[in-house]
Amino acid sequence: MKMTMEIATPLATAKGAKRAVITKGGEEYLWKTSERTRTPWQPSNLTDPESNILDYCFTPTPEIARFVAAVEEEALAIVAKDPKTYLGSARLSEEEIRAKFVSNLKTSARGAANFKTRGRFGHLRFWNAKGQPLKDPTVFASDSQYQFALKVSSLWVGEKGFGLAFDLQHLQIYQDECPFKT
Repeated sequence: MKMTMEIATPLATAKGAKRAVITKGGEEYLWKTSERTRTPWQPSNLTDPESNILDYCFTPTPEIARFVAAVEEEALAIVAKDPKTYLGSARLSEEEIRAKFVSNLKTSARGAANFKTRGRFGHLRFWNAKGQPLKDPTVFASDSQYQFALKVSSLWVGEKGFGLAFDLQHLQIYQDECPFKT
């Protein structure tokens, strides 16, 4: 039996946007990578001491690209069946809905492909290559490799578009061995 995604009715947030919880088969929609990836750059707000939410980007492996594309297509199909509920307008064509959608698979201005997700300190667990817990790291090196587990958490709707929120739950960090270690 194939479990399908469910998207709740969007509710207004304190900032005026809307969010709708996503589940799969009535449970949290969880997924984890089986392949390692890299990050092209540090989380954008890593140095902000006030921020507990970090935006992470990972180089999409074929596995990540297939998963994200499939999830986004499923979400688009759900929204297209009922655009009034999700986007506030029943008169949008499928083409107009797709034009408003903001994918998490992106390409930077310099041409680097990336998968954008987010992590919240206090909710995100970090692990070393041996599966031992790590303290919250302060540096994310582009030469390190990563595997992660995430939750497809919500559909967000803003003034200029809509998209999906992918929340990191676990991040395993594979760092190269120190060359000075004996």
